[in-house]
Amino acid sequence: MNLVAGIFTAMIFLLPPVAVYAPMGMTPLVCTAAVALLFDRRVRDELAASGAPRILWAFAPLSAWALASVAWTIQPGRAVNVWLSIVLLAAAAWVLAVGARLLGERDQKRVTAFMVGSAAMFLIILGVENFSEGFVIKFLKASKGKGVNDYMAWINPGNTILSVCAWPMIFAAGRRINLLSGVLLYGLIITVLAFGTSSAPVAAMLVSSLVFAAVSAGKRPVLIAVAASLAVGALAFPFFIQLFTSDEIGQMFSSDKGSWQHRWAIWEFVRGRIMDHPLIGWGLDSSRFIPGGRENIFGQNYAEILPLHPHNAFLQIWLELGVVGAAAMAVLTASVPFQLHRMARDWPGTACLMAGFIVYMVLGQLSFGIWQNWWIATGIVMLTLFLAAMPQKKAAE
Repeated sequence: MNLVAGIFTAMIFLLPPVAVYAPMGMTPLVCTAAVALLFDRRVRDELAASGAPRILWAFAPLSAWALASVAWTIQPGRAVNVWLSIVLLAAAAWVLAVGARLLGERDQKRVTAFMVGSAAMFLIILGVENFSEGFVIKFLKASKGKGVNDYMAWINPGNTILSVCAWPMIFAAGRRINLLSGVLLYGLIITVLAFGTSSAPVAAMLVSSLVFAAVSAGKRPVLIAVAASLAVGALAFPFFIQLFTSDEIGQMFSSDKGSWQHRWAIWEFVRGRIMDHPLIGWGLDSSRFIPGGRENIFGQNYAEILPLHPHNAFLQIWLELGVVGAAAMAVLTASVPFQLHRMARDWPGTACLMAGFIVYMVLGQLSFGIWQNWWIATGIVMLTLFLAAMPQKKAAE
């Protein structure tokens, strides 16, 4: 096994325990793997010979506008650090993509075998944690939260990371073993996630399976439809919030009223603050410092009206970067389906890539901050796993 294959197998082996017990470690996991790959001369030569991936060029306008917004953001020093971390993670993604493309057929077989093993490890670890309501996590963390389910915040990231990385693992199982094993793995992942503390990963997986089926059947017209939907979502989400009130949402989702009503109340507040600076926004990473954001709602001291970020990627872009940022985000998200098709080696690969991307996008509209390093790193790992498992031949048109 050469250095590149060894680095990928090590990263894949470490993924489940890091994801479940130290999710913030996703960032050092990605960065360490990228730095280690630079010790391989083939990786350095390929980086020097090839240009940046097209998907990074599509990200450039949003990145440039985010940097410009440092001039008017609330905490410019922190914003610069956030921007630098995003750029460094983008560079790490480039290195990992190059490394994945250098895997030979024999190394790919080893890597895909490790991916299947990693999926099994995920299922065992999260099966124990979800069914026991965080038995090991409670022992390791041994701390109380702000009055809610103290361990929900610790269990959720592991389930989320599994759902994001599920499709490349399903693809690897289907390619390494057979199609039935991929279907079985999908069912097992859904089952384990269903016993988690959040319904979002399950919902994201179900939506992604519909996209997988649609892309498999409709191919390019479906890519166009998804791209258009994402662009419209990026531009129109603040206006969608006006259709319902948080009280109405609470009535619709009575079984999980507190979570959904709180989230919608956050979005209503964010929409109001967007309208304060609709053109250029409040500036990069300003969400956590928006005036009035730390006020409590529902009479509970842990229910802040804006807890650090809006829990919606499109709204966060609007809030921090205004309509200019939203337009750049629309261009980026609309280009991704076609970039993923170029990365894939056939239409089944494209369908799996799109399914994984949709999981990431759905969860990005319900949870987490768009600039959180561990969340960006999770997306990078998902794409890297796909590239490492893709057959080395020309993409189908």
